[in-house]
Amino acid sequence: MEEKEMKDFSWLTLFFVTSISSLLFSFVLKFLDGNHSTFLLWIGAVTLAIGLIGWLGTALTKPPIRKKRNLAS
Repeated sequence: MEEKEMKDFSWLTLFFVTSISSLLFSFVLKFLDGNHSTFLLWIGAVTLAIGLIGWLGTALTKPPIRKKRNLAS
């Protein structure tokens, strides 16, 4: 079996992973220490917004998938 190569870098994945990681880490800090890291909350919110805008842009500009009809009847 051949390994599947990564064709291009996904910025959306980077933004979503960064936002989820920073928000979760901030909530872990809140649980352990009692204080949120405002820097991590801002970074998480900004990267989540950028990721959502990019995902919406991709979803709106992608052409619809057309299924081929089976006309063998």
